Amino acid sequence: VASADPPLVAVLLPETSSADAPTPLVPLPTLSVAAPPRPAVPDPEPRSTAPELPVRDVPELKISRPVDPALPAFPLNTRTPPPLVAPPSPPATAHAPPVVVAP
Repeated sequence: VASADPPLVAVLLPETSSADAPTPLVPLPTLSVAAPPRPAVPDPEPRSTAPELPVRDVPELKISRPVDPALPAFPLNTRTPPPLVAPPSPPATAHAPPVVVAP
């Protein structure tokens, strides 16, 4: 016994009809292909022009030096001295770290 997922259900099909489609009230449009008219002048002659090249295609040597940057408007002088106290550290322990012994 063959089974399907989802199970197939028998469906009754409608009876075939022999009635023709109704006649249209207006005539159907006819298919016509109309190409656009050809121009009266011949096609232009193909031509190509090369771009104008510079007289000298080697770049000139740049001999100027870059301008030195200006001094900052406000120098970075500070009035507060840096802290001389050491940052807090975790307390020192007298115990050795745990060691796992392999059996």
